[in-house]
Amino acid sequence: MFFIIALMTYQSIKGPLRPLFYTTYPLHYINDTINGLYKAVKAPFDAMFALRDENEKLKAELNELKLKEQLFNETIKENKRLTDIVEFREKELIDLTVSKVIMKNPDSWSHMLIVDKGLSYGIRKDMAVRTIEGLLGKVKTVDRDYSTILLITDTSFSVAVRLQDGRIQGILIGTGMDICEVKYIPYEEEVSIGQKVITSGIDGLFPSGIPIGEVVSATKDPTSLFLTVKVKLYVTPEKVEEVMILTDSHDYIH
Repeated sequence: MFFIIALMTYQSIKGPLRPLFYTTYPLHYINDTINGLYKAVKAPFDAMFALRDENEKLKAELNELKLKEQLFNETIKENKRLTDIVEFREKELIDLTVSKVIMKNPDSWSHMLIVDKGLSYGIRKDMAVRTIEGLLGKVKTVDRDYSTILLITDTSFSVAVRLQDGRIQGILIGTGMDICEVKYIPYEEEVSIGQKVITSGIDGLFPSGIPIGEVVSATKDPTSLFLTVKVKLYVTPEKVEEVMILTDSHDYIH
C-alpha cells in the first residue's frame, strides 16, 4: 500500500522537485506514523485524566453535600435542645437565661466554660448554672457580654446536697472527674447505690431540688467518722452546648 501511494505521489510530482520528494517522503511517512501512534497511545490517557477530573469534581460536590447535611443535622439538634429548654422553663415556672457555650477551658486542672451572656443580661456572680439533666456549676466571673462558669467537676467546687429518698445531707465536692464525692455523711447512716442526690439549698447559693446525680458507691472506713460516698453526675460537662443560668434563686423541685 505504501509503495502504491508513494508511486502515485511520485508520478504526480514533476520537474526539479521530484528528486527532493524522493528523498523526503519516507521521512514524512515516518513522522505521520509516529504522530498517529502518539495520538493512539495518548487517547486512553486523555480519557483517564478526564475521568479523574470528573471524579475529583464529583468528590468535591459530595463533600459539599455532606457538609450541608451535617450543618442541617446540627441545626435540627440545636433546635431540639432549645425547644426542650423552653418547655422545661414553662413547666418549672422559673426565671432563667439560656446561654451558649463559646469556649471550653483546655486546662484539665481547671474546669470552666465561657458562655455568651453577661451583665447586660442580668447575670451575676455565684448564680446557679444547670442543664435540663441537672446541676452544671455556678457563675464565677461576669463581664458585660460573657460569663465564666465554674463546673461542678472542679476541685474547688462545693454544694450542699441531700439524698432525695431521705433527709441525709452532706457537701458534694468536685474531683476533677465526672464522679464527685459527698463529704460529712455520718458513719452510721445507710446509703444505698442508686439513690438520687439533689441540692439541699442550705448553702444559700443554690436553690434546693436541682438534680445532681446518683450514688455509685458508699463505703465505710472504720478510721473515719464519715462515709465515703461517690456520685455519678447526670451532666457531662464536656458535651454541654447550651446552659441555663438561674436568675431566680427561689427553691423548686424537679
